[in-house]
Amino acid sequence: MALGAIKVEFRSTTGCSTCFTDITSSVTVDGSRNVTINGPNAGTYRIYSTAASTESLGVITFTGSAATFNLFVSPNATAFDESQQFASSACNGWAGLNPGVCHVTLQARFTGNLTGTIAADRIVRLDTSGSINAKVDQDPASGSPLLAAIVAGGSITAQINAFKGNIGTVWCFSHLSGSVNTYAQDATINLVEVGTPTLSANLTGAINSFAGSIGSVVVHGDINNGTAAANIRALKGIGLVESNTITSSFISANWDGTSSTHDGRIGRIETLTGNCNAIIQASTISDSSPGNGIFIAGNCTKEIGFNSANNPSNPLPINKPIVIGGNLENGGLVTMDGDFTSVLRINGALNGDIRLRKSRFLTGQIIINGAAANNGAWGPSRVRFMDRVNAQQQNVSFDIGTNSSAPYQAPTRARTRTRP
Repeated sequence: MALGAIKVEFRSTTGCSTCFTDITSSVTVDGSRNVTINGPNAGTYRIYSTAASTESLGVITFTGSAATFNLFVSPNATAFDESQQFASSACNGWAGLNPGVCHVTLQARFTGNLTGTIAADRIVRLDTSGSINAKVDQDPASGSPLLAAIVAGGSITAQINAFKGNIGTVWCFSHLSGSVNTYAQDATINLVEVGTPTLSANLTGAINSFAGSIGSVVVHGDINNGTAAANIRALKGIGLVESNTITSSFISANWDGTSSTHDGRIGRIETLTGNCNAIIQASTISDSSPGNGIFIAGNCTKEIGFNSANNPSNPLPINKPIVIGGNLENGGLVTMDGDFTSVLRINGALNGDIRLRKSRFLTGQIIINGAAANNGAWGPSRVRFMDRVNAQQQNVSFDIGTNSSAPYQAPTRARTRTRP
């Protein structure tokens, strides 16, 4: 039966929406506050501690049936709410959920750390003031439900997996060293945010939409400010990646697990204060927003590449700007298969290479030493038309910066955030 401050309540599928009954006959709670419910029924369970500020929950386990039901880990909750956290926390820390063969739809709020795996058919949302230190798996038997939100006031150090369905928001106020992953065809990750406008934090983990797309990755600190590779990969496009700096990372909008060969487009990549030391790959830059482009505040040391492997006879044009606030360093590379109609501006020196591999037209502009610092350098061998047979240069413009040249500024975007 129930022990101490742990409460297990049940509401059947019939009757009033607020009529929860305390149950004890099918419930055991051990000395570690692990809660086991034997023979669960269809309906809604509500589990919490009456000493939530200090007492943690152990593992919640369901056994003895294959029922389908809802689970609220919070007192007073009566309905799921994708848009906001429950009004009250259920406990301090939580050691996870083991559904057995049951089909569980879950929403939870707690104040401490998650220390054990959560597995459920659907996770509506998880909210904690602490950290997510154990794996979270959404793996429904059928359908493609939305995992609306996971919000952690601390860090995320483990995997968050939606094996089916989309992920709405994953937001941690401290560092993200784990990973956020979707696996189903056309699944999306709408937003991953690390830190806040007033709390700096770093992304050292990975964000993957293996068969779908990523909306936005916003980091109020650095991407990969450490030794591990912070990869951001999608098959069918990435809308936004923004951080202070990007280091030793791989950002691909058209990655299939083997190569970047699909029509995945990048919307906007921006470093706000420093260098980009990452390989960036996509089929092109999306035309969906006037603010799209690649904007690097400092130096670029690796490749920015737009390839046409999925459509070599008709590569997509690049119609949005690429702006490097410092140098394109030795080893840095900008490659384009499609026609380039916008501006490639390097405010410092061109020590790397620009390769227009299959472009038929260069109707845009390439600017070197755009900041007019009188220390820019470049050579003709640094800008190359790789397919000289098909290249038809029209309106080609190479501009060496002068004292009257004004550095190109990235279009601004709103960066204020409220808790989802």
